[in-house]
Amino acid sequence: MQEKLLKSGAQIKAKTALKAKEIKLSLELLAQKFVTWARELGGSVVGGLEKGVEAAKVASPPKTIIEGVDISKVANYVGFKAAMTKNKMTLELVGLVQAVFIVCLIFYSLSLTKELRKTSFLMVPSQINGVTEVIPNDLPPSRIHKAFVHYVGLLGNIDPTNIREHYNMLKEHMSKELRINFTIETAPTIKYVLEEGLSEYVKVGEKTVEPDGKGWFRVTAPVKVFPHLNGQKLEPRSEYIVMKLKIVAPNNANTWALQIVNLKRISAKSFNSMSRLKKGL
Repeated sequence: MQEKLLKSGAQIKAKTALKAKEIKLSLELLAQKFVTWARELGGSVVGGLEKGVEAAKVASPPKTIIEGVDISKVANYVGFKAAMTKNKMTLELVGLVQAVFIVCLIFYSLSLTKELRKTSFLMVPSQINGVTEVIPNDLPPSRIHKAFVHYVGLLGNIDPTNIREHYNMLKEHMSKELRINFTIETAPTIKYVLEEGLSEYVKVGEKTVEPDGKGWFRVTAPVKVFPHLNGQKLEPRSEYIVMKLKIVAPNNANTWALQIVNLKRISAKSFNSMSRLKKGL
């Protein structure tokens, strides 16, 4: 019985050793296959490792970055900050200059206003005898009548000694366009008066003033002209003088002026014919 047991144990031990040998052989074969497979995939594995190294290199901070600061851009940053500081200082300087200019302008304006007030006080007379009422774009009728009579006197009361002076004074009250035309048209008259010794004076009849409410006036009046030639009286003649006047701002005198914009001197016969035509007679 004991011999059978020993024999069975020896068989089991032999089978176990054989099985272990088979397992060892299988593991060796598996190891060889793994090595072969690893060699076959060696290029791809190495490429992956290399990529990991390159990625690590890219992720690593460059040598120019120290404690989170890129020292390669320090010069540009310093230049930018310097430019910003200079620009800010320039703007502050410009603002300061403007402020000083405005303050000086204010003081100058106040000083000028004060001087103008002094001038105004000096211009006011000590005693005011009367006040002329002035309405925008209008003047009192008396003022228009006086101006018209004055203009007609300069135009019609002439002789060799005063014709140039009278006409020059009259042109001072004319518009620029009328002044040019008047100078051209009266040149032959001046020459004739000086050469022939002609003298004339006029009497003004009843005047008609037609305002348009916008600063314009049409004044019409009949005049009687009394001519003398070398001291000899000539036959009087009847005429009409028509002026278109305009209110203009004062120039030298402290008063509103009436400027002559249009001037016509027509014989009474022609004027009456024109009037009848306008009325349709």
